[in-house]
Amino acid sequence: MLYRYSAAGNIIGIAASTENRPSPPHCPQAVDQWVIYHPETLNLHIYNQDGTMAQQCGNGLRTLGLHLGLPKLTVIIGHKQFLIVKKHGRHWVNLGQASKLPETPIPVPHHAVNLGNQHIITFVSDNLISDFQTAFNHFNISFISQHRNQIAIRTHERGVGWTLSCGSAAAAAAFVCSRPGYRSWEVSSSGGILNVEQHQGNLWLSGPVKQL
Repeated sequence: MLYRYSAAGNIIGIAASTENRPSPPHCPQAVDQWVIYHPETLNLHIYNQDGTMAQQCGNGLRTLGLHLGLPKLTVIIGHKQFLIVKKHGRHWVNLGQASKLPETPIPVPHHAVNLGNQHIITFVSDNLISDFQTAFNHFNISFISQHRNQIAIRTHERGVGWTLSCGSAAAAAAFVCSRPGYRSWEVSSSGGILNVEQHQGNLWLSGPVKQL
């Protein structure tokens, strides 16, 4: 059975499969990412809209927590584990620790971030998207502005295109904007507000989810 959710505008499809390497389902209604989980092992396979595999999906992981209705669970993507917990009525996912990647020598200021998947975070106008796509065709590319712990973001997601929300991009943006004294952020996208918190170096993500 197939289920669709909106995670702050990010359309997530959920399906169960016992296959070792399941294929993305055929669905007449569009999704941004498919999260396919093994009901016993909770091994996950995540597919982008264009059929490519994603290394992770922050919005998809917290959506899976809501879908399964569990207060706490650990899921596996490849060789990495992700903890999902329910707190104050919402599911939070621990995306782990982010790290900076070497910058590519292009004339536009940017930050390259690894969070299990790769992100470019920049404070320049999104009119420059073509400059970044040429150099970073395997990255999620986010254009942000910041005021204290509030971040506005627009993301061009690998395998999807412009998206209303990208959870891991929100966390990567919070990592770039991290300053002493700031441990929580509100990240506003076209689809809604995501919340990011940092605990012991780990980035936790939460936000609204509703079934469609």
